Parts: sequence; C-alpha cells; structure tokens
Amino acid sequence: MLKNLQRTVSAANFKMYQSAVTSLLFQFATSAILMVPLTCFVIVVWAGLDNTQLFIEVTLAIGALHPIVNAVVVTLTTSLYREYIFRKLATRRFRVFAVNLVGDPKESKLIENILNLFQF
Repeated sequence: MLKNLQRTVSAANFKMYQSAVTSLLFQFATSAILMVPLTCFVIVVWAGLDNTQLFIEVTLAIGALHPIVNAVVVTLTTSLYREYIFRKLATRRFRVFAVNLVGDPKESKLIENILNLFQF
C-alpha cells in the first residue's frame, strides 16, 4: 500500500504517512493487552472451573490497563506528541493546577503539600 503511495506523494508527505501507519499498527497491537486476558476469562467461565477468583481478578486488572497503555503508545508513536512531551521534560515546566472548592487555599496545608509534591 505504501509503495504505491510513495510514487504519488512527496518525500515529506510519505514520511508522515509511514509514521501514521506505524502508529496505527502499534495501537492495534495494544489491543492484544485487552483481548488475550478477556479471551482467557471467557474460556475459564465456559469451562466452569472452580477456585478461579484470583485468575479472573488478574485478567480483569490486565484488561483495565488497556486505556493507559494505549495512551502511552499513542504519545510515543505520534511525533508531535512525543516532541512536545520531551520538550516539556527537558525544560521541566510541568505545572499542576489545583482547584479549591471550599475556603482559602492558603489555609489548606493539604493543597500546598500536593502542589509542592508535583513541583520539579
């Protein structure tokens, strides 16, 4: 598919298309994190095995990691996101904003401690 496209687009656009396809393939591969444990879950349920509580809990916990892993994969495989994150890490200008719903923020040591915890 990309070989036919390479003949019709510029080198810069082809590199972008190639990067997009690579990113999509890695995102698709993260689906295995969801599908493998849930397939095992279905097999255990259909087989009617006893004393599988721990196994079921582990498979559900692994399945719950899918959105987190997918977000990391998207960030690392998409050049614009990756460059932004690494640029922010290099300058160490991440900021945490707290919303105080009740009272004065200066009176709350909890919010102050949380803000101090996340400052670089």
